[in-house]
Amino acid sequence: MSDFKFYDLGVVCGRFGHEQLGHVSLFNNCMSLCKRTLILVGSAQESAPEDLVGTAELIIPRSTIPISATMVRGYLVINDEKHWQECTHPLIHGMYERLRYELMSVPIYQNIYNHIRKGELSLDHFMKLYHELEIQDKNEKLAHIPKSKST
Repeated sequence: MSDFKFYDLGVVCGRFGHEQLGHVSLFNNCMSLCKRTLILVGSAQESAPEDLVGTAELIIPRSTIPISATMVRGYLVINDEKHWQECTHPLIHGMYERLRYELMSVPIYQNIYNHIRKGELSLDHFMKLYHELEIQDKNEKLAHIPKSKST
Protein backbone atom coordinates (compact mmCIF):
# COMPACT_ATOMS: atom_id res chain seq x y z
CA MET A 1 0.00 0.00 0.00
CA SER A 2 1.36 3.40 -0.99
CA ASP A 3 1.52 6.39 1.36
CA PHE A 4 1.39 8.78 -1.62
CA LYS A 5 -0.75 11.85 -1.06
CA PHE A 6 -1.63 14.41 -3.73
CA TYR A 7 -1.20 17.39 -1.42
CA ASP A 8 1.02 18.28 1.52
CA LEU A 9 -1.61 20.24 3.45
CA GLY A 10 -5.38 20.24 3.28
CA VAL A 11 -7.40 22.97 4.96
CA VAL A 12 -11.07 22.48 5.74
CA CYS A 13 -12.95 25.56 6.93
CA GLY A 14 -16.46 25.66 8.33
CA ARG A 15 -18.76 26.10 11.29
CA PHE A 16 -19.32 22.36 11.80
CA GLY A 17 -22.12 22.73 14.30
CA HIS A 18 -23.52 20.25 15.01
CA GLU A 19 -21.02 17.80 13.62
CA GLN A 20 -22.77 15.50 11.21
CA LEU A 21 -21.75 12.68 8.90
CA GLY A 22 -21.31 15.03 5.94
CA HIS A 23 -18.56 16.77 7.90
CA VAL A 24 -16.93 13.45 8.80
CA SER A 25 -16.93 12.50 5.10
CA LEU A 26 -15.33 15.83 4.21
CA PHE A 27 -12.59 15.33 6.82
CA ASN A 28 -11.95 11.76 5.66
CA ASN A 29 -11.68 12.87 2.02
CA CYS A 30 -9.19 15.56 2.98
CA MET A 31 -7.09 13.13 5.02
CA SER A 32 -7.05 10.63 2.16
CA LEU A 33 -5.68 13.26 -0.24
CA CYS A 34 -3.34 15.22 2.03
CA LYS A 35 -0.33 14.42 4.21
CA ARG A 36 -1.62 16.86 6.81
CA THR A 37 -5.13 18.15 7.45
CA LEU A 38 -5.98 21.40 9.22
CA ILE A 39 -9.59 21.89 10.28
CA LEU A 40 -10.50 25.52 10.98
CA VAL A 41 -13.72 26.21 12.84
CA GLY A 42 -15.13 29.67 12.28
CA SER A 43 -18.41 31.53 12.20
CA ALA A 44 -20.79 32.91 9.63
CA GLN A 45 -19.50 36.41 10.41
CA GLU A 46 -15.97 35.63 9.28
CA SER A 47 -14.90 35.55 5.65
CA ALA A 48 -12.29 33.39 3.99
CA PRO A 49 -8.94 34.86 2.94
CA GLU A 50 -9.10 36.21 -0.61
CA ASP A 51 -5.44 35.68 -1.51
CA LEU A 52 -4.93 31.95 -1.87
CA VAL A 53 -2.27 32.01 -4.60
CA GLY A 54 -0.75 28.63 -5.36
CA THR A 55 -3.55 26.62 -3.82
CA ALA A 56 -5.90 24.06 -5.28
CA GLU A 57 -9.56 23.90 -4.45
CA LEU A 58 -11.47 20.65 -4.27
CA ILE A 59 -15.22 20.81 -4.19
CA ILE A 60 -17.04 17.73 -2.98
CA PRO A 61 -20.67 17.80 -4.14
CA ARG A 62 -23.25 17.73 -1.37
CA SER A 63 -24.97 14.95 -3.28
CA THR A 64 -22.23 12.50 -2.22
CA ILE A 65 -23.70 12.59 1.30
CA PRO A 66 -27.03 14.46 1.14
CA ILE A 67 -26.98 15.84 4.68
CA SER A 68 -27.11 19.51 5.60
CA ALA A 69 -26.81 21.32 8.91
CA THR A 70 -30.33 22.66 8.34
CA MET A 71 -31.61 19.10 7.99
CA VAL A 72 -29.87 18.05 11.21
CA ARG A 73 -31.38 21.02 13.06
CA GLY A 74 -34.74 20.16 11.52
CA TYR A 75 -34.66 16.70 13.06
CA LEU A 76 -33.98 18.32 16.44
CA VAL A 77 -36.88 20.75 16.00
CA ILE A 78 -39.39 18.03 15.08
CA ASN A 79 -37.91 15.83 17.82
CA ASP A 80 -36.98 12.95 15.50
CA GLU A 81 -34.06 11.43 17.37
CA LYS A 82 -33.88 8.32 15.18
CA HIS A 83 -33.28 10.26 11.95
CA TRP A 84 -31.04 12.78 13.75
CA GLN A 85 -28.81 9.91 14.89
CA GLU A 86 -28.61 8.61 11.30
CA CYS A 87 -27.11 11.97 10.29
CA THR A 88 -24.75 12.51 13.19
CA HIS A 89 -21.65 10.91 14.63
CA PRO A 90 -22.25 8.40 17.45
CA LEU A 91 -19.97 10.42 19.74
CA ILE A 92 -22.68 13.09 20.09
CA HIS A 93 -25.74 10.82 20.27
CA GLY A 94 -25.83 11.05 24.07
CA MET A 95 -26.11 14.83 23.78
CA TYR A 96 -29.41 14.80 21.88
CA GLU A 97 -31.63 16.18 24.66
CA ARG A 98 -29.17 18.94 25.58
CA LEU A 99 -28.64 19.98 21.94
CA ARG A 100 -32.38 20.00 21.30
CA TYR A 101 -32.99 22.06 24.44
CA GLU A 102 -30.33 24.61 23.38
CA LEU A 103 -31.65 24.81 19.81
CA MET A 104 -35.23 25.26 20.98
CA SER A 105 -34.16 28.26 23.07
CA VAL A 106 -33.50 30.13 19.80
CA PRO A 107 -36.58 32.18 18.81
CA ILE A 108 -36.61 31.24 15.11
CA TYR A 109 -36.72 27.53 15.95
CA GLN A 110 -39.44 28.10 18.55
CA ASN A 111 -41.38 29.98 15.89
CA ILE A 112 -40.96 27.21 13.32
CA TYR A 113 -41.92 24.54 15.84
CA ASN A 114 -45.06 26.47 16.87
CA HIS A 115 -46.10 26.70 13.20
CA ILE A 116 -45.48 23.10 12.21
CA ARG A 117 -46.70 21.37 15.38
CA LYS A 118 -50.26 22.36 14.48
CA GLY A 119 -49.99 20.07 11.47
CA GLU A 120 -47.72 17.20 10.61
CA LEU A 121 -44.28 17.30 12.24
CA SER A 122 -42.09 16.39 9.30
CA LEU A 123 -38.73 17.37 7.95
CA ASP A 124 -40.38 18.54 4.69
CA HIS A 125 -42.60 20.98 6.60
CA PHE A 126 -39.63 22.21 8.62
CA MET A 127 -37.48 22.74 5.50
CA LYS A 128 -40.27 24.58 3.67
CA LEU A 129 -40.98 26.94 6.56
CA TYR A 130 -37.27 27.46 7.27
CA HIS A 131 -36.70 28.39 3.63
CA GLU A 132 -39.63 30.83 3.67
CA LEU A 133 -38.37 32.50 6.85
CA GLU A 134 -34.85 32.66 5.40
CA ILE A 135 -36.16 34.53 2.34
CA GLN A 136 -38.26 36.81 4.53
CA ASP A 137 -35.24 37.60 6.73
CA LYS A 138 -33.08 38.32 3.69
CA ASN A 139 -35.72 40.66 2.22
CA GLU A 140 -36.07 42.50 5.54
CA LYS A 141 -32.31 42.99 5.73
CA LEU A 142 -32.16 44.18 2.11
CA ALA A 143 -34.97 46.67 2.78
CA HIS A 144 -32.82 48.37 5.41
CA ILE A 145 -29.84 48.86 3.10
CA PRO A 146 -29.80 52.43 1.73
CA LYS A 147 -30.29 52.49 -2.00
CA SER A 148 -27.48 54.18 -3.90
CA LYS A 149 -28.46 57.10 -6.10
CA SER A 150 -27.37 56.82 -9.71
CA THR A 151 -25.94 59.97 -11.24
